[in-house]
Amino acid sequence: MLLSIFKKIIAGTTSQSPPSRRRMSITNIPSTIYAVGDIHGCLKNLMILDNMILSEAKTLPGRKAIIYLGDYIDRGPHSAHVIEYFCRRLGSQVDTGMTFLNLCGNHEEMFLSFIDTAGESEKWLAYGGIETLKSYGIRTANKTARQLALEAAEA
Repeated sequence: MLLSIFKKIIAGTTSQSPPSRRRMSITNIPSTIYAVGDIHGCLKNLMILDNMILSEAKTLPGRKAIIYLGDYIDRGPHSAHVIEYFCRRLGSQVDTGMTFLNLCGNHEEMFLSFIDTAGESEKWLAYGGIETLKSYGIRTANKTARQLALEAAEA
């Protein structure tokens, strides 16, 4: 379940096949674009920033977009909540005409590699992966990287 939710947020799909990435065509560019990166499991800061952006966007004409540049997980204590936050908004628009687009960052790529290789890419754990696993309720003490990867894939 964790893996399918994760793929849905970063690729807009729940299929097991490699996702096709969404693209914005040149004729579809909003008049205002906000870019947000490096959230790293800090839900409170993300919500504060989003509220600031949405408040400002209401005062601006035309279509608007927030592009999240990845690195939603790791390091901070609330990676699971950050992903849930994005899942609730996937594909939605608010009254400002805001479009939301989530890109995959290097931390999400490392996580997916960790799962796909059954823990062989254990460097992810050192880059904040332990915090991400803990945010999903996975106990990490005295477990091998392989055990953690298998548990994360089933979570």
